[in-house]
Amino acid sequence: MTREEQLDFCRKCKNRKFDNEQGIICRLTDAKADFEDECPSFELDPYVKDKNHDPQLEAPSHEIIKNLSNQSLDIFKPYQDFSSAIFGGSLVAFIGALLWAVITVATEYQIGFMAIGIGLLVGHSVRYFGAGVDQKFGILGAILALVSCLLGNLFAQIGFVAQAEGISFLLALKLFDYSLVPEIYAQTFGVMDILFYGIAIGEGYKFAFRSISKDDLSEIKAGSFNPEPSGYNVRKIVVGISIVVFGALLFLINQGAEGEVTFKYEDGSVMSQGEYESGKEHGLWKYWYPSGKLQLEANFDNGTPHGPWNWYFESGSPSSINNYYKGMLHGFNANYHFTGVLSDSGRYVNGRLQGPWAYYTESGRLMVKGSFERDYQQGKWVTFYENGQKSTEGSYLEGDKTGPWNYWAENGQKISELFHEKNNNQYLNSWNKDGVQVVKNGEGTYSEYHENGKVSLQGEVKNKRPSGTWTFYYENGDKMEEGVFENNTYRVINTWKTDGKMGVKDGNGLYEKFDGSGYLAIEKGTITDGLRTGTWENINESTGEVSVQVNYVNGKLEGPYFEYSEDASLVTKGTMKDNERHGEWVWMYDTGEVECTVTYEKGKKQGEQPFYNHAGEVMRVEIYKDGQLIEEKVH
Repeated sequence: MTREEQLDFCRKCKNRKFDNEQGIICRLTDAKADFEDECPSFELDPYVKDKNHDPQLEAPSHEIIKNLSNQSLDIFKPYQDFSSAIFGGSLVAFIGALLWAVITVATEYQIGFMAIGIGLLVGHSVRYFGAGVDQKFGILGAILALVSCLLGNLFAQIGFVAQAEGISFLLALKLFDYSLVPEIYAQTFGVMDILFYGIAIGEGYKFAFRSISKDDLSEIKAGSFNPEPSGYNVRKIVVGISIVVFGALLFLINQGAEGEVTFKYEDGSVMSQGEYESGKEHGLWKYWYPSGKLQLEANFDNGTPHGPWNWYFESGSPSSINNYYKGMLHGFNANYHFTGVLSDSGRYVNGRLQGPWAYYTESGRLMVKGSFERDYQQGKWVTFYENGQKSTEGSYLEGDKTGPWNYWAENGQKISELFHEKNNNQYLNSWNKDGVQVVKNGEGTYSEYHENGKVSLQGEVKNKRPSGTWTFYYENGDKMEEGVFENNTYRVINTWKTDGKMGVKDGNGLYEKFDGSGYLAIEKGTITDGLRTGTWENINESTGEVSVQVNYVNGKLEGPYFEYSEDASLVTKGTMKDNERHGEWVWMYDTGEVECTVTYEKGKKQGEQPFYNHAGEVMRVEIYKDGQLIEEKVH
């Protein structure tokens, strides 16, 4: 303690006396005061009045508490209640956030000074409910003050949404997309907010401690202090009420929206309309374009797509017809061209493509037909040119071409006969664009052509296998790539960019494959000794963003595998080992939620593969053993 603080006690003590040389000293020791915090011989003189005492000029409670001895603090601790401080402070912080939102929406202006008021309000609530002297009460006050400010900002934005949509704040609170919270704070946060939030945190901390005055300290010294905080008995009742109120608020929010709701565009035109049941879409919902034309008729069951979903172009013609069962595409599915002509059609079974599918051109001609088996192309598939001439014909096995395949030109002339095997092809017979057979019984020079008639690739075939040097060309006839086949292994030797500059030289360098424009590299990575190595990326031609990222070791896929959607969201992640899937693989929706997971061993699925909806609920589970489906459960 300072000399002045010691004298403040001595002036009120019966045992004081005045010495001409030393000033006020102790009558018992004839010496100046040398105690810290408290004097064991202190006796309050009831006739002494502190004429200069002004409570407004006293040090803040947190400063006084900081200087108290452990013995003095022990007097207050039996009456502090951290649990009550949490409940009471949280309730007041929540109410403060609502007040912030109401004022902001009413004035259409965010007033930063409100943060200071929030800090005072929350700090005093923690003080009242907690009556604490420990450091944790100050920290609690600071945290709740910050949370209240942040919630106030968020509630204000939700309030603006509710106002714009013409719905209640509570309904907007339940339906709000909380994944947008970081973006909201990023757009509404300014330099001044940091200042005001900082003040609110300081106020929340400072006022969260129990109020202790110098008079209280004097009474402690005199042994006449009553440590029970003001309104102590009432506080318990208020705490109980606050718990009930807070619980009721949470219950209301969790109950979910009920009844018919209409959402509108900014100009007031109807955007969507339907019914909520327990906060989730239920029954028929309709969605409209801003022009007022119908866009979608969708059926829900407790928030999950269930039943027909019919999409429309703005012209009014159908865009697609889908059927859902418990959130999964199930049953007949059809998509249409903008002209109203059928684009493709087929069936889904429990979310997977199943059975015959057919694809058509805008003119209505058949373009592709074949069958799916649980999302994989399976069995015979045939493709056609616009003129109806057959283009390709062959079979698939679990999504990979297998067995004999035949290829034709648009004029009906046969181009080639190949035999497809996993990771390898056999070149049986081939004809050039003039109809001359150039590969016969697995021997000869194989060629493919660009649409302009120029050679796109050319190489030797021996014993039905690619052999020696193979060369790839751009449409203008310039070389694009040279490589060599050795023992069924292809090594890149040289590559050229569209400007003629070399990428890979003598089997080493940066490999880049360009799109039709010649400017965008749609595949790129490193070639070492003719083989792919390190990180490789495929690029989406329409967006320029990475679509697939993989890793190679000595030409084989090894390590992490990532796949991305057009908006650059991660949709698939897993691990490759020796060119096969290995370990846990995860697929995600574009919005980030997990769609399904499964474990692979040497490229084959093992164990359960659960499928989830956007809410994280299991829709179905497939069970595999050594890659074979042995059981399926629909939830």
